[in-house]
Amino acid sequence: MVNKLREHHPLYRELAAIVGSEYVSDEDFALLSYTRDISHFPGKPQGIVVRPSCVEDVVEIVRLANLTRTPVIPMGGKASLCGVPPGQPGRGIIVDMRRMNKIICVDEENQTVTAECGIMMGELAGKLNEKGWDILTAAQPHYVVTVGGHLSGCVGAGFSVYGFSVGYNWTYVLGLKVVLPNGSVIQTGMGPGSFTSYRGHTWTRALEGPDTTGLFIGDGGIFGIKVEATYKIFHLPKFKRGACYTFESIDDAYRALSKVMEIDTNLYLQPYASCFMTSPETINFMTMGMAPKKWTALILHVGNSEEEIELKAKTSDKLFTELGGTPGPPAVRDFFTEYVSTMRDMGKVGTMGMYSLFEFITSKRDILKCMKFSIDFFEEGLKRKGIDKSKVLALTVFLPCGPNFGMTSIIPFYDPSNRELSEKLFELQKELLETGASLGYWIEASQSYESQLKAKYWSPELYNYILTLKKMLDPNNIMNPGLFGF
Repeated sequence: MVNKLREHHPLYRELAAIVGSEYVSDEDFALLSYTRDISHFPGKPQGIVVRPSCVEDVVEIVRLANLTRTPVIPMGGKASLCGVPPGQPGRGIIVDMRRMNKIICVDEENQTVTAECGIMMGELAGKLNEKGWDILTAAQPHYVVTVGGHLSGCVGAGFSVYGFSVGYNWTYVLGLKVVLPNGSVIQTGMGPGSFTSYRGHTWTRALEGPDTTGLFIGDGGIFGIKVEATYKIFHLPKFKRGACYTFESIDDAYRALSKVMEIDTNLYLQPYASCFMTSPETINFMTMGMAPKKWTALILHVGNSEEEIELKAKTSDKLFTELGGTPGPPAVRDFFTEYVSTMRDMGKVGTMGMYSLFEFITSKRDILKCMKFSIDFFEEGLKRKGIDKSKVLALTVFLPCGPNFGMTSIIPFYDPSNRELSEKLFELQKELLETGASLGYWIEASQSYESQLKAKYWSPELYNYILTLKKMLDPNNIMNPGLFGF
């Protein structure tokens, strides 16, 4: 009996002709590896995976997909926490961008870097650090998220370790090169291709007219495939010093941070590069028992001289002690001096599936209420689902984002091999996000499950506006169909 050969995807030959047969696969084992991110949200295999190496490859892939009305699902490091895009199982084209990982230009005079969007943010930051520069990346996961994935999948281009000073990263994104659903290429920001007479490097954004860069930030990839991005860069601080102040209650700690948030936040020009508040259990875990088990404000000062650091430290000490804080032990201060590394290393644990994020973003007016709601809902949910609290370590954090809004986060650490526990926490995560969104607390991701949850609470006017843009740019709806319910 003759075995029937497995049929290839209908576009296999055409895609192989574009990128080379070694960079195309429709084998089941390859497709299966693209069905999951680091979350518990399940996905279904698409039809084929293609790995372009340049902008021209992406253009040809998208033109072919548009001509044949085949869904396209751009993918980076699969670092999201709410599922991979739905696409069209059995038929969609996964465009794995990770071969496009070059740094195109470090323009030190204009303080910018341009890189391909398949590069990992940790790799990009590391190479800039070697030159004495830094870039605002994801606070976490820092090492496994691509530039394109972070720009697409997080609101405001994500939250960095310097988020208190700069808020979200969107103001540091100066321009993007995007392959639109019809295969044409747009350059946003003041760069080559943004207007006909300019041939230089991208150096700022939105002077040529409307802020077209913003359209592609946090869009989930529904408007096109990002192939290059230009960020503002800044010098690595030469000096840094941590500080911490303890408080008897969440209300006392928040009252202090609320006053700090009133200070104008510009990196290096104000006292605090980073500042956030943790629960007693969280600070005890983070410092391995070195800190008192109290609500704690953690501060990181950065600067260009010892004198600058000393002045900032005196300023924060005066402010926080006047607001009722007690300075923490020197060991904790020294620990928090390496805060940036700590945050990024925690992200490594997240990529192993050892925690999920119960997070909301909201205005300063509602932050404390949102945080208390999240804590109460989480605690009640553990009881309701019969979860043994000894098997879950919940880290609770409030991260201010500049002067007028912030993020609340509960990060439950657990053993991911405990399938029953994982499933119960997964269900609790969805319940918390759904309930919080219904109360007006916003969620961070623009990916799969959370994108659809966002769209559920858009006003009809906003929904129709974004849908109109989608239909204009992508009339055949090939680009990440299913996100935001489109």
